[in-house]
Amino acid sequence: MPHLTGTWNISVATPMGAQAFVLRLAEEGATIIGEARRGETTLPVKQGRTDGNRGTFALNLSSPFPVTLNFAVTAQGDTLSGEAMAGMLGTFIVTGTRLAA
Repeated sequence: MPHLTGTWNISVATPMGAQAFVLRLAEEGATIIGEARRGETTLPVKQGRTDGNRGTFALNLSSPFPVTLNFAVTAQGDTLSGEAMAGMLGTFIVTGTRLAA
């Protein structure tokens, strides 16, 4: 099974507090596709790439203000860790656990 494929509960540690997402990812070769859900909002995964257990992708948020989060994460079994870069806003720690493959 591909390393990043599955449904993940992730948390992004921001200065405004932890931002929680349910992330659904699927690997198609070296490409990651999927979506992130936060409340009633669903965001498509953009520019997803994978290399083994490492992946990069972007989410374009519109609330509480427009910002693109560029993720660089690593899966170790059913845990996910890494960072989300938000341009001038800084880099935030990302953690997560897999709900299902």
